[in-house]
Amino acid sequence: KKYYTAHKEAMDSIEEIIKEHAIDCSFMRCDSCIFTQEETNISQIQDEYQAYLDLGIEGEYIQEWEYPIPIAAGIRMHHQAKFQPVKYMQGLADILSEKNIPIYTHSPVTSIIQKEDGYIAFCNHRKIYANRIVQATQLPFYDRHQFFFSRVHPSQNSLAAAHIQEELPEDMIINIDDPLISYNTCLLYTSPS
Repeated sequence: KKYYTAHKEAMDSIEEIIKEHAIDCSFMRCDSCIFTQEETNISQIQDEYQAYLDLGIEGEYIQEWEYPIPIAAGIRMHHQAKFQPVKYMQGLADILSEKNIPIYTHSPVTSIIQKEDGYIAFCNHRKIYANRIVQATQLPFYDRHQFFFSRVHPSQNSLAAAHIQEELPEDMIINIDDPLISYNTCLLYTSPS
């Protein structure tokens, strides 16, 4: 429930920042679906849905949908969000620049110590004192003894991208089967020149 609540608060906060600062990053609210095509995996979807019910998380159990992908069972979560992260981060960087707040790159933090009044980050043989720290990494290296690093592993997947003339659903869709199927429409991003 804590993860769900934190995720919802983060989506709402990102949406508020985007609106307040008019960041053009293709933000949109849409549904998110997890599903299985395998009869043997239906119980996993049912267990997940039961966990949603037990925790008071909004979700809809589905056994059919409008997509041209076969489904045995799934869960649809309404009012999720997606956006172009590079454009969003560029917008945040512009806001910080306007406020004369520096962003330091090529500054690898090797450790973080939490104190009563904030944090000490060790970087390039120096100490940085901060009230708050944003960890902008693919995988967090500081996880306050949650041992997240021990549960992740590198993986590789194939990707197919195409220009489609038909209007496609805007939802985010992913299965729990092997091989993984993930479907998401997006707007093309071109980097600023």
